[in-house]
Amino acid sequence: MCFRWCPKYVDELFTNLDSAGLSQKEINTFMTLPCFHV
Repeated sequence: MCFRWCPKYVDELFTNLDSAGLSQKEINTFMTLPCFHV
């Protein structure tokens, strides 16, 4: 199933990922997974 996130959700998602200690590279990898559309 594919999802299309609203900007507010994406902002919160990035904040949560950053708080979890993920590096920018890991976040970029996550954001480019198949069926993850912004």
